Amino acid sequence: DIDTSEQAEAAASKIYSNFNSKITKTMYKQMNTMGLTLDELITLASMVQSEVSNVEDMRKVASVFLNRLKVGGDLSKLQSDVTVFYVQDFIEPYYKDYGLVTSLAAIYNAYDTYECDGIPAGPICNPGMDAISAVLDAESTDYYYFCANEETGETFYARTLEEHEENLVLAGIN
Repeated sequence: DIDTSEQAEAAASKIYSNFNSKITKTMYKQMNTMGLTLDELITLASMVQSEVSNVEDMRKVASVFLNRLKVGGDLSKLQSDVTVFYVQDFIEPYYKDYGLVTSLAAIYNAYDTYECDGIPAGPICNPGMDAISAVLDAESTDYYYFCANEETGETFYARTLEEHEENLVLAGIN
């Protein structure tokens, strides 16, 4: 066995330093103004990153998530498919290998935004600065739903569930 703890510590230090060089005091102030912790910001940004790839849509998708969090109630479930895929693709296949003591059902419930209220347990990917900035500077909208046509990449936004159901048909999902 080779002791790689020094290399691991150096790598972690480099990652931490790089992150800290990019997250500014202004960003921390904006997080505080929005009532978000750093963990919540990065988790939301990871969802935004996984949902859409262009900056304009990132700001709109971020607005959907933030609007739902603000309103609460039935809309407090962010209902983002990418969180479900994260557990299916990156946790469930390796669950036994991890030697986790937490039940798989508990992990699903912590990440599945169709089950948990609000922001899930943690990030589902490493978000880029565009996604982080999109959450901090989300477009001002009154959207509560979105869906995308996977073939064209077009994203549809809705204010009501009825509009969203119409968009699902336009996106070829229903």
